[in-house]
Amino acid sequence: ANNLANENTAVGYESLRNTVEGYDNTAIGTFAMKNNVSGYQNVSLGYQALEGDSNSSGNNNVAIGLRTMQGITSGYQNVALGQQAGSEITSGYQNILLGSNSGNRISNSYQNIAIGSDSISRLETSSDGYQNIGIGDNAFDQLEKGYQNVALGSTAGRGLQGSTASLQNTLIGANSMKQVETGT
Repeated sequence: ANNLANENTAVGYESLRNTVEGYDNTAIGTFAMKNNVSGYQNVSLGYQALEGDSNSSGNNNVAIGLRTMQGITSGYQNVALGQQAGSEITSGYQNILLGSNSGNRISNSYQNIAIGSDSISRLETSSDGYQNIGIGDNAFDQLEKGYQNVALGSTAGRGLQGSTASLQNTLIGANSMKQVETGT
C-alpha cells in the first residue's frame, strides 16, 4: 500500500495506527487517533481521544482527555477538553466543549459552546441544534433540540427539553428556567 502520511507524531499503543494520508497530527495516548485515515492538523491527548470510526478524516480538531471526541468521522475545527467531552461528535464542526461530558451527545451539530461539566450534554442534531452557549455545570444539560440559546449559570435551562426545539432563549442565573419544557 502507498502510504502518503507525513509529519505525524504518535506516542501510545495503536495511536495513529490507520493513518494513510493524514499529516501534521499529534496523537498521544493508547488508541489516540487510531482510525484517522486522512485527517490532518489534529491534536489528541488521552486514551481513545479522537479515536474515530474507520476511515476518519476530521481535521483541525483538538481533543484532550479520556475518550474526548472518540466517535469523530469528518468533524472539523472542534475543541474538546475533559473526560468524554464531545465523545459522540461525528461530523460536527466549530464546537468548543470544556468540562467532563460537555457536549458528549453532539453528533453533527455545529458552533456550540459548552463550558462546565455536563453542559449541553444531550444536543444531538444539526438541523435542530446549533449555535447554543451553555456556561455552568449542567447548563442546558437536557436540551435535545434548539438553536441560538444562551444559558449562564449552574443548571440554567435544565427544563428546556423534549422533542420541541427551543429557540433563541437567554437565561442568566443558576437554575433559571429549570422547570420550563419548551420555549421560543
